[in-house]
Parts: sequence; structure tokens; C-alpha cells
Amino acid sequence: KKRDVFFAIKGNKTSGTKFINDAISKGASAIISSKKEKYRNSQIPLILVKNVRKTLSEAGIHAPTMHGIWARESEGACSIVLSGGYEDDIDELDYIHYTGHGGQNEQGKQIADQEFIKGNKGLILSREYNLPVRVTRGHQIPNGPAKGYRYDGLYYVDEFEKVKGRSGFYICRFKLSSEKPIDNLEKDLKPTFKPEYVSPERTPSTV
Repeated sequence: KKRDVFFAIKGNKTSGTKFINDAISKGASAIISSKKEKYRNSQIPLILVKNVRKTLSEAGIHAPTMHGIWARESEGACSIVLSGGYEDDIDELDYIHYTGHGGQNEQGKQIADQEFIKGNKGLILSREYNLPVRVTRGHQIPNGPAKGYRYDGLYYVDEFEKVKGRSGFYICRFKLSSEKPIDNLEKDLKPTFKPEYVSPERTPSTV
């Protein structure tokens, strides 16, 4: 979005450096990359770093460079990232069923039950203390940006439960809702949506 800093993160199939000119055309105020690149607007500063993902972490948006939950067991959760790492996640943009951390092998397959410890415990405290959690979405999921990662604002943990997941193991599930209504959220994020984005269906309710 306009005045955002663009982090040129290298992915498995392509690199964010290919989208630098696109980011500048949309109003990026600076570029962070691990390699020197030529681009059209020389007035936009290029900041060279060794590890772009680590720099994103150090910027305070999401500290862990690998895990999806940034939290402390005794204080609560600061942020989560949705990047398609857990098969039981449900993402409706303003409402999320988020799968806790743990129980996976190196290939990302669920092979054991999860427990309410570490980051999962932190999310419980965020619910108990009514603390907001920063949410970032990655390009790997349908509601994520076309490329890279996108900060989507503050969400609150409404509920948590332990349920059996698709692979037959128990997972820690957290239900989060955005502080913004769906219409406002879609308006803010529309410039970054993928072309195939579809607004979540809503069933009218009566009291």
C-alpha cells in the first residue's frame, strides 16, 4: 500500500525482487532487499540486508523467523502469521480459526497432539486479558497478498478449544475476530488482494 515499506522476500518458486517496480508503482516508500537491484525510481531508497525475513522480524511485526506465533507463556501473544502451514486453519478474513503450534514433523505433517503450552498458552492469556494480536498473512494462502507478506491489523481471541484435527490428532484451535468489520477490512486490503479473491459468504441472522 501507499507509504508502506516493501520487503523483497525470496520464496520457494520466485523472489520478491521481481516485484519491486510493482511495489513502487503502488506507492512503496522504501525497498528492503538482500541484493542490489535496478529499478525505475531512483528516489526510492534501497536498503540492503543479509536476511530480509530476519529484518522483518527485527522490525517488530513478527519476531520469530520460523514459528507462526510470537508469544510468551506468562504475558500473552503479540502476533501470529497465516501462511498455510496447518491444514485445519480456516480464514474468512475478518474471522479466523487458527491452529496452534506443535505436533508436526519437518515435512509439515501433523503427527502428534498439540498442548496448551508456549505460544498456545500465550494466545490463551491474550483471550483472558482481552489483548489484541497482530495478524500477518502470507502469499501462500487464498486471502493473503499476491506476493510477500501483509500486515492485516489487530484481532482478538474470542474462544479457544482442543479438537481433533483432519489428521486425527488433537489441535489447539483459536477463534479470532478482527477489530474492523468485514467491509472496512476489505476496503483497506483491496489493493493487495489476489485477482481470484472472493468475499466470504455471510448468512443473515435474526434475533
